[in-house]
Amino acid sequence: LEKPERGSVHIAGTDLYAMGRKAQAAFRNRSIGYVFQNYHLLPELTAVENVAVPGAIAGENRTAEALVALERVGLKDRADHLPAELSGGEQQRVALARAVAPGPRIMLLDEPFSGLEDRLRDGIRDETLEVLREAGTAVLMVTHDPGEAMKMADEIALMRDGKIVQKG
Repeated sequence: LEKPERGSVHIAGTDLYAMGRKAQAAFRNRSIGYVFQNYHLLPELTAVENVAVPGAIAGENRTAEALVALERVGLKDRADHLPAELSGGEQQRVALARAVAPGPRIMLLDEPFSGLEDRLRDGIRDETLEVLREAGTAVLMVTHDPGEAMKMADEIALMRDGKIVQKG
């Protein structure tokens, strides 16, 4: 999201910041998916329209691809519902569908389950992990919940004051 002060960011051997600004944006949109803590769903758009927003899916078949993505997260039957008509877990799955639809190589998750009730959290977390593993997507997740980290991660890095203090 921001240019590094030092070092570089490589995706599949391509230095993200060595390309021109326009090429960088296009590459990033195809290669990196994001699911933010508050989901960033547009309230006036239906679930399928939120998944098919320009920039999330390119091409003429955006709606069809969005429906496939919604089906992957178990929400095809809720495609015509507005975010206000969806539960927190359903909104989270719409955000996940939008993020995985373009087939990103990397998924960034920022506290994606923190807004969910405890009874929903485990199921949604497991479904999310299954979708991402099926897609073969590398995931970087930020969480403050050690139990969630242990359930989700293959590797964990503990950070303090912006520095990694432990990895395993």
